[in-house]
Amino acid sequence: MVLIKNGLEIKDSIGVLKKIKMIWEILGQKFYRDFEVLNSYERFEILSDIKDDIKSGHIARGVPHVQTVADAYNRHGQKIHWNLLLNFFKNKIKTYTGKDVRLYQSWANLSNEENDYKMHSHETDLTCVYFVKGKRFEYGTNFESFIIPFVENSTLIFNGQIKHSIINMPHELAHQKLNHRYTLVFDFNYIL
Repeated sequence: MVLIKNGLEIKDSIGVLKKIKMIWEILGQKFYRDFEVLNSYERFEILSDIKDDIKSGHIARGVPHVQTVADAYNRHGQKIHWNLLLNFFKNKIKTYTGKDVRLYQSWANLSNEENDYKMHSHETDLTCVYFVKGKRFEYGTNFESFIIPFVENSTLIFNGQIKHSIINMPHELAHQKLNHRYTLVFDFNYIL
């Protein structure tokens, strides 16, 4: 298993290194990663919306626990921070692929002591993951032969038909709230 960590680093105006984007081609598939996506207020608001959905029981049935119903954007799309994220994905996809897309569905995942995520794929052209909150980089996204680490406030765009999974944390870590991992997933199809 390979952990993918390299990327384009630049210094901001006060000399702090920031990763801006990474693009890989692995086994003929492209993976796109961007960092520092939303400001802290926007990220906090999205996290609050996700927590409210989970607390209110808006949980999908027949999928790994804890995953919200696949209507997250439909529920929250009237909020500015959700529109910023949707437009971020659409603009990045257009930049990276030259194609326009239409949102198919979106949902949130929480990894905690009840996590039991399995390898799976989506029936859409692209899957976009926004890494909302999580402190442990090693519990990122598994693609069978490599892992993309978890980095808060970053995104990952890839062909949703590639098998992948959230990496389940051991119970000893997952039961601690400070280790809970929140992601938001947007599935898109190309507009033909």
